[in-house]
Amino acid sequence: MNPGEYAQLFRLGENHWWFVGTRDILFSSAQTDSLKDRPILDIGCGSGLMMKRFTAAGRIFGMDCNMGALAYCRGTGISRLCRADAGALPFKSGAFGLLIAADLLEHCEDDNAVLREVFRVAAPKGNLLVSVPAYESLWSAHDAALHHKRRYSKKELLGKVESAGFRVKRVSYFNTLLFGPVALARLTFGRLRKASANYRIKYHEDLRLLNQLLLGAMRMERWLLGRCDLPFGLSLLLLATKEH
Repeated sequence: MNPGEYAQLFRLGENHWWFVGTRDILFSSAQTDSLKDRPILDIGCGSGLMMKRFTAAGRIFGMDCNMGALAYCRGTGISRLCRADAGALPFKSGAFGLLIAADLLEHCEDDNAVLREVFRVAAPKGNLLVSVPAYESLWSAHDAALHHKRRYSKKELLGKVESAGFRVKRVSYFNTLLFGPVALARLTFGRLRKASANYRIKYHEDLRLLNQLLLGAMRMERWLLGRCDLPFGLSLLLLATKEH
């Protein structure tokens, strides 16, 4: 992603509704009760806040290819970190009971190779938790600034995860309640395949009341996802398992 986006991620990640809501949805969907003391790996750990969210579930390791992200994590007291490429994980086969790929695959040139490598390091009966942006038709300067390679359809994501060897247990859209206004804005104003190097995403960080309202919407979705899958949304959530 553009260097300035890392600075925003580190500054806003702890309180901004999008990041907080997404972490809560992923944590509540992860089925961490099945870990049986096996460690967790957060692939592309970024600011480390997902690692902190999952600390209560077990021993967690973080991996990222960006030195700045790892330095930030260490500065906040996070340990068990390494620098590596997601397509060549420096871990033995079958090492992890849960692998988290939160907003990772869309950044990878060869997402199929990454998924095969993730399958290798997953323990038998281990789980994979994925989130990705949905609908290629919603591509905008936002995606370009974050250096996305693609957005996903539900069918495409499911097919790629199954081709890597996993059995998909669940796939659902989320960020559904905000789909209408965001999709309209992107389809109307943001349909750019390229953005300038100086393009910056505006997170409206000073609007505290709006932040609380939107976080409330994400918490409502977390409740809904505990009861059903959602038929459309800005993002996709997938949970899969390695059966053998």
